[in-house]
Amino acid sequence: MSDERGFLTGTDREFLTGEHEYTGESAKQQRYQRREAIAERTRQAFYDFAFLYDVLDPHERDRVFNPDESDTVELVEAMRDTIAFLYRALEGDRDRPISRDRSVTVNFNQVFEPGIKRGERDRQPQDDRALQNLFAGHGYVEYEPFRVEYRQNPPIPDPDVIVERLVDDGVHAVSDDELSALIHRATLETCAPEPASQSEHTERFDLHALADRVAEYDASRGADPDSEE
Repeated sequence: MSDERGFLTGTDREFLTGEHEYTGESAKQQRYQRREAIAERTRQAFYDFAFLYDVLDPHERDRVFNPDESDTVELVEAMRDTIAFLYRALEGDRDRPISRDRSVTVNFNQVFEPGIKRGERDRQPQDDRALQNLFAGHGYVEYEPFRVEYRQNPPIPDPDVIVERLVDDGVHAVSDDELSALIHRATLETCAPEPASQSEHTERFDLHALADRVAEYDASRGADPDSEE
């Protein structure tokens, strides 16, 4: 990650991680002021994004998403965590209701849906009058709100077992959960950096390895040692 900082100061980060502690008679007041300052700067960051949305041209937007190559993966993860922060903050924790003292209590879909619709409208060619007229009627962009449901997944069989069933009996022999978990795992490891040593990661199972396993097992089916030919 670059040494450049966003809206949080170095002292903010040290305070939040416990590396910086206030002591003395005014410690309580200093902690309160630090928390208020962090909350205010975080709140103002949303206004900054709203401002940037209106003033940044495509070239300037591209500059934001053009970090050093070594920072690319971290930036993508930071964007993911930003969405997670907004979702969790607006929906609240399941075992902790949102504070009654909080004035903004909208849910995630109330900001996500109009945000997606505005972005979809604005990314269209502005000189297409017919298209803009459709948007003006508020009936062009279709959006289905998120419904998130947590489920405890059953244990996923060994990848080789799933591959064997796929090759022998086809996709209908594998459950949706098994197939989804298999592809999800392989996709994650495809995107992950190569381990420094095998001791850190006993076996890499990326999309290439998955394809190789399917091909190898399929080829082995034709090599029957008991065949008369």
